[in-house]
Amino acid sequence: SHQKNSADVTLHLIQVEDARAFGCVPTDENDRVIEFLEKMEHPVTNWINAGCYVFNRGVIDAIPLGIVTSVERETFPGLIQAERRVFGYKENAYWLDIGTPSALFKASRDRIKGDFVASPTARIDATATLTGGTSIGEKATIQAGAILDNCIVSEGAVVAEGAQLSRCFLAPGAIVDSDLTLRDHYVSGDKSASITFL
Repeated sequence: SHQKNSADVTLHLIQVEDARAFGCVPTDENDRVIEFLEKMEHPVTNWINAGCYVFNRGVIDAIPLGIVTSVERETFPGLIQAERRVFGYKENAYWLDIGTPSALFKASRDRIKGDFVASPTARIDATATLTGGTSIGEKATIQAGAILDNCIVSEGAVVAEGAQLSRCFLAPGAIVDSDLTLRDHYVSGDKSASITFL
C-alpha cells in the first residue's frame, strides 16, 4: 500500500464503533488522508489512528533532531497542509488502545488465550502456579510455590518463593520478595505501587 501509493507517510487506520475517545482520520475515496483530527464529541469518521506508521526517509530526515516532536500534532498536519502524500491503510483487525492498566492486561490475556505463556529462557519452578493469562518474559525467574494470576512479568524479573500476585505488572529486573502478596501493583526494582483499574 505504501509503495503502491508512492506515499510519504502511511498511517495504520482501524475502524472503531465509537471514535469520540480517539483522534479520527478522514480519507478520500483513494484512502488519502484529508485531515488528522483530535478527539471530538461528534467524529466525522470512525476510522482512527492505530499508532503504527510507515515513513519515507525524507520525512524522517525533516523531523528536527534534539527537539521533542509530536508526529500527530505537528508532522502529519504539516504534511497534509503541504499536500504531501499521506495515506491510510485501513484494516478491521484486532486492535486495542492499551493506555490504561485494564486495557493492557486485557490485551495480554487476549494474546495468550490460556493460563500462561512463558519465554523459553524463563526459569519456572514446577511447584509454581500460573493462571489467568499470565505472561512470563525472557530470563524471568518464578520460584517454588509462587502463585501468579493475570500478571505480566518482564525480562529478568524475579518472583521469590511463596509470593502471591494478582493483576501485577513487573518491570524488567523487578524483584518480589518471598511470601509477599500483591494485587493490582506495578513493581519496579524492589519497589511497588498500586495500579488503579478503571
